[in-house]
Amino acid sequence: MHSARRAARRAGGDWAQHPVLRALTAQKGTPMTKDGILTSEFDDAGTIDDVVAATETADDEFDEYDEFDVTDIDEVRREDDEDADEDVDLELVVFDLVGTTVMADGVTVVPGAEDVIGLLRDAGVKVAFTTGLPASSAQAVIRLLGSEDLADVVLGPADGRSDPYPDLALTALLRTGATSVEAMVVVGSTASGMAAGIASGAGLVVGVLTGAEDEATLSDAGADAVIGSIAELPALLGFDD
Repeated sequence: MHSARRAARRAGGDWAQHPVLRALTAQKGTPMTKDGILTSEFDDAGTIDDVVAATETADDEFDEYDEFDVTDIDEVRREDDEDADEDVDLELVVFDLVGTTVMADGVTVVPGAEDVIGLLRDAGVKVAFTTGLPASSAQAVIRLLGSEDLADVVLGPADGRSDPYPDLALTALLRTGATSVEAMVVVGSTASGMAAGIASGAGLVVGVLTGAEDEATLSDAGADAVIGSIAELPALLGFDD
């Protein structure tokens, strides 16, 4: 979760122009500083529905805010390169519920899933589940994991657009109070999930092979790392150090 990864992604796309981030800026002033840290205004931005509703006027209003000028992107990259060795504390892990905690069939629990989630929460890391399932179906899947209280927040179709859009990951950031997109890890099992993680600005986007897609597909979609299952996530995040 180094800032150099963010610089590489910024070089590959005009990430600051994403409609959700633009709408946040138009609503509240600039919620994000040049180092990727969310300001206090972000906590008051409301739901993702409020954000998306503002996208129609965001284009006209965005340029009024000079705190974040996308023409300064080269300066941002230089700052990121200088800070490349500076780690960001992990605050939030966002799991695409089906394909990461349970297999793609939606009923077979991934071995070790509950233990991994428990380890994260015991370490003070917030956990979010995102899904395209209706709320009742999502709760049925979560019960398979042994407890309905495993996650700090569960987000579905009523909370924003699903992958490849970043709405649910950004909503998880809002709901859990995480302070930086750099401090967020997105874990998924599909190419669209990788795209959503990248679009959200997550510090790390991880693909797992317990879904329907293979390593090459997830890597080609932009995953920073591909692991066999979330049982390998603690080691990837340095919990075994």
